[in-house]
Amino acid sequence: MEEIFEKSQLENQQPTSKKADNALKPVDVMSIKNAAQYVNQKLSAKGYFSNKPSKLKQLLLLSLDSSELIPENAENFEISEKVYENDRNVMNIIYSLLNSAEISKQFKETALKKMADKDAEIELLKSEVERLNAKVDEKERHIQSLQLDMIKADLQAKHYQTMLNNVNAKNKEQERTFKLYSEEVKRELRRNELEVDRLESKLSNMNKRKASPRDDEGVEQKRQKFDNDRFLSLVEENSHLQHDLNKLVGVLLRLQKFLKSFGQLNSNNKVPSTFIPTDNELLAIDHHNFDLHKYDLILFDLLKPLNGDSIDDTFKFKKNNQTDKDQEIASLRNRLSEMEQNYERVLATMEQWKTYRKQK
Repeated sequence: MEEIFEKSQLENQQPTSKKADNALKPVDVMSIKNAAQYVNQKLSAKGYFSNKPSKLKQLLLLSLDSSELIPENAENFEISEKVYENDRNVMNIIYSLLNSAEISKQFKETALKKMADKDAEIELLKSEVERLNAKVDEKERHIQSLQLDMIKADLQAKHYQTMLNNVNAKNKEQERTFKLYSEEVKRELRRNELEVDRLESKLSNMNKRKASPRDDEGVEQKRQKFDNDRFLSLVEENSHLQHDLNKLVGVLLRLQKFLKSFGQLNSNNKVPSTFIPTDNELLAIDHHNFDLHKYDLILFDLLKPLNGDSIDDTFKFKKNNQTDKDQEIASLRNRLSEMEQNYERVLATMEQWKTYRKQK
């Protein structure tokens, strides 16, 4: 088609003459006819013509369709060179416009396709951005959760540290209190031991001062007076012994109470600051109404769980029976020694317990 149009344009540029015009008319008509057929097919395919029967179905050219365009004067109408030139120009213009429209359509389709691809890529990138944002949000929530866990862990660590400090302070206070108590018990035991030694020495001296029997009446009276005085002194010493026994029983009662509560040091129980009876407490004891048998049983019950052995009844000697008293004093000294040993074992147990607590 383009070759035909080019031929037509070349023919257009050649010099015109009547002879040449007559020679070119068949070629011009054929090229115009071919061009018209091609253009009409394109226009018809694109739907530029109406489907109504009364309407034209193609473009009509004066050089080709003069009988249809001017039927009343078709026989007398002479087609001139300008008519052919006009029809050629019309076909060239329509052909160029069709090509331009086709190119524009292809360009538009390409552009639309590229735009669609870009839109799809944008949507894909948007979805990827949303996915990454969701992942970032999840990471931020995880970081916040970790930060909360760290804060909780710090608070818990501070709480445990406070508890540990309180326990350490409590342990130090208990150790200090127990140390004071231990020293006080040691001093009291030492005082009791010295008191027993004093009583033993006093009884021994009294035995040495015992006079030999005489036959004369004056000596007998003196001896009776001496015996009466010695009896009174022994009664007084017996009262002192009863008073000392009260002190010893009071110490043992408090010591037993402490030993029972010693295993509960981890609870809120506190070691008493003092276990030894005060002077006012001792003065309040009425040794005149002292029940020897009752306190003997109490002492027996106290010493039995400490020694683990059965203990014979004590303080059951008759009045003025010096041998029984000496034996009883020796027995008290032995038991006092055993109590000191038990006390040392208690201290050793305390040290082991402290070591175990530190290791734990």
